[in-house]
Formats: sequence, structure tokens, C-alpha cells
Amino acid sequence: MPTTCGLNSGQHIIYSVTSDSGPSQISVVLDTTATEVVTREWSMKIFQYECSSPNLAPSGCLQYFTAASGQFQSFNYKPEIREIQGDGPSHLANLNYAVCFRIENGFCGIKYGQVTSDTFSFTISGDSSAAMIDLTNKANVDYSDTKCNSDYVLIPGGSLTGLNQDKRFSLDRFCGTTLGVCGTTTSADQTCAEIPGPVTTYTTPFVFGVVTDANDGDPTPTDKQNRGFNLLYSQLPCATLG
Repeated sequence: MPTTCGLNSGQHIIYSVTSDSGPSQISVVLDTTATEVVTREWSMKIFQYECSSPNLAPSGCLQYFTAASGQFQSFNYKPEIREIQGDGPSHLANLNYAVCFRIENGFCGIKYGQVTSDTFSFTISGDSSAAMIDLTNKANVDYSDTKCNSDYVLIPGGSLTGLNQDKRFSLDRFCGTTLGVCGTTTSADQTCAEIPGPVTTYTTPFVFGVVTDANDGDPTPTDKQNRGFNLLYSQLPCATLG
């Protein structure tokens, strides 16, 4: 179970119980030495699911969504545009968890895209303060297994359409200040061109991974004011496979 903090209204966490896991326990830790004015408030609902429940999350899923489409966010996601000289990144450090989606009948793929009303709805790594100054910077899609090695999201087999013609350009890791895919150029070697936009995959089960390192509370010169992600998802019918 990861440590979470900050603003998490509407979020949920799944705790998978096993025969040897023992009693479930939630710990709340408060810093009583803080000198600034801090308002702390929480209200939690706790549900238990029967082992045969269709809403039971697969083991290892920290979050589980059962609708064919919807919206999900990283922990401590703040939708407002932050000040240029803000307090650094908002997305949490030292996370490694899976967001899972129940596959609906007749659906074989899933597409993830940014919320259009939220300009900076995917800022995982890089200098997001620069993106807030100059919107042209948000088109700098930065992802791959070599570039995304500290803070990134995992979308197995993610590509432009998820179909055969794009599978050779599919990747698993996505980071930077804009969600995007690996496309092609008109060059003879068909090198990868980074295209901002939704990511589609037909790899099952539908799992969206989140990995962050230990530096998010103390931004490095290259990682600044990254808020995390605020994304829409939509499952795709099997008929789109042709």
C-alpha cells in the first residue's frame, strides 16, 4: 500500500486481502510541527467485496474502474494552473502502482487521452513551468524506455491506433509534458516522430501503470512543477479490429 497525501477528493484505493495478509489497517500521520496554516480534512467510505463479486479488483490493482469509459487522475492532482514560481511538483513521489479497467463484453481495446478543458492534464516529467509560459513547449512529447526512466506511466503496447500498422511503433513508457504516441516520418528508415494525442492499445488486461521516483518533492533542474495526469479513457469495441 503506497503512502498518499495532498488533495485526493473522489479517489479510491483497493486493498487486496489474502489469507496471510492479516487485519487490514489504515494509518493517518499528521505533522504537528508545521508552522504554516494547514487545514486537514478527510471523509472515507470503506467497502468489502465478496470473493465472487463482479466488482472485485484483480489482485495487484490499486485502483479499479468498471465502466466502459470515464475519467481518472493521479493522486494529489490539482486542476488549477499553478504559479510560475510555485511549490514544485504536485504528483507524489515513490509510487509504483497499477490502475486496472474491467474489460466490458464486446470490447477489445482501450484509448487514453487528455482532458481538453485542462491544458496541462499530462505533466509527468520535464519542465512544466516552461510549458506554462509558452504553450508551444507542451508539444515536446518525451517518452521511450530510454527517456522515461524516472517518472512515467506504463501503457503496454501503446500506439496511435493500436492496430497492426502501428504496433511496430508501440511503446510501454510515456512521460514528458504532453501525452503522445510514436508515429512515422516520410524518411526511408521510418524513424519515430513524436505525435501529441491519445494512446490506444489492444493489449489485455487493461492496465495503466504509474511510476515515480523519490525526487518529486524536491524538483531537479529538469523536473519542475509536474502535476501528474488527468485523463479520459474509453474502451473500444472488438469490431474496430476489422
